[in-house]
Amino acid sequence: MHVFISWSGETSRALALVLQDWLKVVVQHSSPWMSHADLDPGKRWSIELAQQLGSSDFGIACVTTENIASPWLLFEAGALAKSLEQGRLVPLLYGLDHTQLAPPLSQFQALTVSRDDLLRLVLAIRKIPPADAVSEETTKAAFDATWASLEAKLKLLPPPRVELEPRDSDTVLGEILAIVRRLDQTTANTQHSLGGSKRIEALSWLIAEVRDVEASLVQYEASLRFFNERGSTVPDDLEKQYRVLRYRRESLIQARDALATLEQYSGGS
Repeated sequence: MHVFISWSGETSRALALVLQDWLKVVVQHSSPWMSHADLDPGKRWSIELAQQLGSSDFGIACVTTENIASPWLLFEAGALAKSLEQGRLVPLLYGLDHTQLAPPLSQFQALTVSRDDLLRLVLAIRKIPPADAVSEETTKAAFDATWASLEAKLKLLPPPRVELEPRDSDTVLGEILAIVRRLDQTTANTQHSLGGSKRIEALSWLIAEVRDVEASLVQYEASLRFFNERGSTVPDDLEKQYRVLRYRRESLIQARDALATLEQYSGGS
């Protein structure tokens, strides 16, 4: 029984790693998978990712304040929701509560990183066929036996970085759509693939956009240093725009890397 653990960002990745090791012990017939730990060097990550998404029986999205609007996390969650039966995708919240969760993740029954909710999580995973592989009593006993160790590891997780300003929904959805289209093409038939000239054109645009955003960030960082060195209060608009630019850079880089991988996989055809 395959469990796909989705993450984005340093804290989310650390949480996913802890969960992966722990679930193997508590739900022994489960096979948790996450890209950071299970992608072998040299493998084409987009192909392996598509295979894992398609073969998973249960999905966990590790959500923190730093990735709550991450296009990559939302892409994986959307792909999982499409392939899994209802109720088998669980956003796991760390450092935030249910009221802070926005669509599309808010459409799912979210749990928090707490003892009660993590018990609910493992019991839900246990019900996935073959559910009779391990009894509920055995799962609860394994949970109780491992909780102290898990709790200690959770306390060592790095705190989420400063929360970034959320972007408007149209921008987020546009970025997700771009990534989905490009990743879908890696497993599509050749006759349905995006033309090489169009890929190169899109890739060139993304590279140029990343450079423009990074140039703007240099200017904003210089402005922020100006205020900080003088002990002055940074204007709210300046700091807000700086955070928006940082988030846009992250999204553009994700889309750029996805398209670059597609171009390499397709061989320019």
